[in-house]
Amino acid sequence: MCKKKALLITLFLSALFIGQPPSALLAQRLGAEAALDGLTALHPLIRYVEDGASRQGSPAERRLQLDVEGMLDKAGLSVVDAGEFERLMRARNYPIAMLLMDVRVSKHPGLELQSYLLTLQIRQAVFLTRRPVVNFLGTTWENTKFGVAEDPAFLRTVARSAVERFIQEWNTQNSR
Repeated sequence: MCKKKALLITLFLSALFIGQPPSALLAQRLGAEAALDGLTALHPLIRYVEDGASRQGSPAERRLQLDVEGMLDKAGLSVVDAGEFERLMRARNYPIAMLLMDVRVSKHPGLELQSYLLTLQIRQAVFLTRRPVVNFLGTTWENTKFGVAEDPAFLRTVARSAVERFIQEWNTQNSR
């Protein structure tokens, strides 16, 4: 049993050396490093999946939602619900985005460990100049964290850290 635990931890730690997500590298090459500049409002959406099953409305998901909303509000970003988000998206020129936090947790029976994959994406209206013009929500900022934890509360700390990183980047781009 100890060998399995050590192997699992080694696999996750070795994967940490991969670096930035490809979308972040692509954004830097395309000159989109200021994609958060001027952003004033967000609609946070949390998706929590445990062992392959959606846990919509679970206490863990609700805690993450409240944490994210509180952190965004404290940073000075307006938090809007789904209806207001849709209305402002139709306005086409309002500086709004969706903050999508996708949390996937897998428990490992007998190891007293759970592995997690947490992806935080900022999705904004993106326009492709084609015939006709295409408008869709595209990822303009992303942060991915993964690992293993013995304590389920540790995942909440990881989520808060991801949001703090976003807020830090947002502050950097909006400090003028």
